[in-house]
Amino acid sequence: MSYKINKTNGDLLVELTDGVIDIVSTDITLVGRNYKGFGEAFNENFVKVVENFAATNAPSTPLEGQLWYDTSEDRLKIYNGTSFKTAGAPTVSPTQPTNLVSGDLWIDNAENKLYFYDGTDLVLVGPQYNAAQGKTGSEAVTMVDTSNQTRTVIAMYIGGVLAGIYSRFQFTPKTNYNILPYTPGRSIEIGFNPTVVSAFKFNGTALNAENLIDAQGNAYLPGDFVRTNERTSDNVLVDQQIEAALFVKGDEGLIVGYGDSQYAALKTVDSGTTTAIELKQLNYDFAIRVPQGNDFIEAFTLDTSTQRIGIYQSTPTVALDVTGSGKFTGDLTVAGNLTVEGTRTTVNTATMTVEDPNIELGTTETPTDTTANLGGITLKGASDKTIAWVQTTGNWTFNQNTDLTTGKEYRIENVQVLSKTRLGDTVTTAAGLSTIGTLGSLTVTGDVNLGSITANGALSITAGGLITIDSQRITGVLNPTIGADVANKAYVDLEIATAPVVFALDITGLSSPNAPGVGTGPSVDVRSILESLSPASAAREGTVARIHCTSYASATISGINISISTDSSGVLQKSNIAVDSNGTQNESVIADIVSANAASGAVALVPERYTMEFSVTSSSWAFISTTAYP
Repeated sequence: MSYKINKTNGDLLVELTDGVIDIVSTDITLVGRNYKGFGEAFNENFVKVVENFAATNAPSTPLEGQLWYDTSEDRLKIYNGTSFKTAGAPTVSPTQPTNLVSGDLWIDNAENKLYFYDGTDLVLVGPQYNAAQGKTGSEAVTMVDTSNQTRTVIAMYIGGVLAGIYSRFQFTPKTNYNILPYTPGRSIEIGFNPTVVSAFKFNGTALNAENLIDAQGNAYLPGDFVRTNERTSDNVLVDQQIEAALFVKGDEGLIVGYGDSQYAALKTVDSGTTTAIELKQLNYDFAIRVPQGNDFIEAFTLDTSTQRIGIYQSTPTVALDVTGSGKFTGDLTVAGNLTVEGTRTTVNTATMTVEDPNIELGTTETPTDTTANLGGITLKGASDKTIAWVQTTGNWTFNQNTDLTTGKEYRIENVQVLSKTRLGDTVTTAAGLSTIGTLGSLTVTGDVNLGSITANGALSITAGGLITIDSQRITGVLNPTIGADVANKAYVDLEIATAPVVFALDITGLSSPNAPGVGTGPSVDVRSILESLSPASAAREGTVARIHCTSYASATISGINISISTDSSGVLQKSNIAVDSNGTQNESVIADIVSANAASGAVALVPERYTMEFSVTSSSWAFISTTAYP
């Protein structure tokens, strides 16, 4: 009788047959009942358990909870169902373990960091920096000063380099006790002591450093003062600003110059009744400049040499030269001729009155059809309404409809060609006519060429003879719905391609995957025969095959009479022989039995019939069902 070896949780580990051992289910030898020589296996099992499978390689078939002493690392490890984990020691690996439990420690030996797992999150213990960054952060350090007194300081490191030292006291470290890379003999002051003083800066503002303190303790910002000598690193003077008013007493006002030269003055004249800008130098221009990008442009220019004024024109060519648009709120009267140069003239008035009865457009020095191209009138609206002469067509072109008032008509050479109700009598041809409304009658004396015929209702064509289609195709025919409908090619092809495949098949003796009557029967064998007779690649997707299957596996034989005789009349013929047995002489026993005649009987064939159905799916015959006849 076999042993059923179960694990602690009740799961069956292995069923152990009598007289055998199992060395593959676990790392110890499992001994079956009546196995000879079981003692060696039992003793070795005890040794393995005592030494915890001590080896350099992990046991090959461990069970969850199994111990292993890794002799290569001198560590005891436990199997958690997936891998061996060091017992009672942190996990050391370059990647995060996936099977952590609450309280586990992990040393990331790639980044030299220690983590602990609280059951939910992996928390960094330290250090905050990784191996590539080097020592970065603060470190408490004890130093000894020249008086042999210990001092506790905070050393700040960045990338493994000492950046500076924080101290509560001023002292000088003792040279032979200076454990930090700090200049020997250099005093440590209260506060932060940078390692390199010349390169150290606070990126911020100190309260007292940003103010000037007077004798009374009042603080003044640098912006409270105007400097006369502030320069950039390129020795360029810096502009100064005065936020309040600048009051200049005296008749000379504010004088602007360079060096000792005076160029202009802003002053009052005429006993203080007029404010004047006086230019001190002859033929020097006066300009008002405004910024534009990284430079300045002159918004107002007074050319003193030519007595011309320019507005956004630095070199005025007339008395008043304006670049840009201008506006007069009141009336503007031009005593001379008015010349407007530009690309557009806009008149924003309700009514424009022109005395001359003729308006000339395209008036250039040399008028041509090219200069006249697209000339005309544009009426602004939601979209432009235009009357334009187009050179390429030589026509006046309207981009809107033309509506004649009642009684008016279109004429060519003073002959009517179109009115509201009729074409002119001179119109004899309409070659481009594509659509005609409802006609009461139509008489045609010549040939009729029709591009298409559209009927709102049924269209009936009646002919006295044959209707001949001259070697052309008839297209657009819908699928037929009644017997008299014309069938299109696609419909016919589809009906042929999707017609079911039907035939009968003897499945006696077929067995893949099952014998007839078992499960789905020999559906695999039948599918192979179907594929050979009607390949799925030649049929349309979804085509159905229905196969009538017959099996004679249930044939029975009855009424067979197997007679035994000593002559040739029976099916079997026996012969006797005389032998001596236990003192009895000439005892007759059967010497032989041979077949003399064929046996006869009745064979009953009981057919079993099924219908197997397949369909074409992805160019292959897919089995659907097997249905047995009742």
